[in-house]
Amino acid sequence: MKDLFALGDGIESLSVFSTAREINDACRESGGEEMYRFRGFVVRDSSWMEELGLSDLRAGDPDTWKPGAGAVCGMGFTDPRLKKKYAERLLREGAVFETLVSPSARIRPGAVFGRGCLITAKTFVKATVKLGDFVTLTGAILGTNSRVGNYSTVLGFCNLTGAEIGDEVYIGRSVVIMTDHKHISVGSGSTVLAGSNVVNSVRPGTTVRGNPAMKVRRAADL
Repeated sequence: MKDLFALGDGIESLSVFSTAREINDACRESGGEEMYRFRGFVVRDSSWMEELGLSDLRAGDPDTWKPGAGAVCGMGFTDPRLKKKYAERLLREGAVFETLVSPSARIRPGAVFGRGCLITAKTFVKATVKLGDFVTLTGAILGTNSRVGNYSTVLGFCNLTGAEIGDEVYIGRSVVIMTDHKHISVGSGSTVLAGSNVVNSVRPGTTVRGNPAMKVRRAADL
């Protein structure tokens, strides 16, 4: 059994905890042993923990926490910049990151996941999908030939088919990217705001929104 710590900015780290619990439940139901022993939350904001009665489970702050021998980490950050910042810091400290996949997610054989990914319940991934490292999918649909780069996040109720998502991209809830036989890419460092319908490629470092999605302004200016 592995000692698991959940990293996150705050309450978002609960996704790591709940996904690990689902994995343990599935192991027991199949007659096997649990995979994870949950050891605590490594979070910047712990105010929510007191409200939920979880204060005793705060293991530290991601700016200073160091992983112990044998411990594994689950990436709960959704902000791509923070994912990259803390993954790089903890990897230098010798941290090991798990890819956690909810047993209720529908993953077709042949899909490829990098390390440190978090795939929550109600996510659907086709066989030809490829994810980089530290990708977060929370209830999204990734259709045929979709690609998602390192540190990117795709939130719930998104539907992506055939899209190429760059590194450090943030895609809000209920975004639709349907390529319809043409190539659509979302460049690295971009943000697609919730509810958008992306019908054309998005340049790197750009924020878009709307139906059809249009440029808001450069992400670097936000």
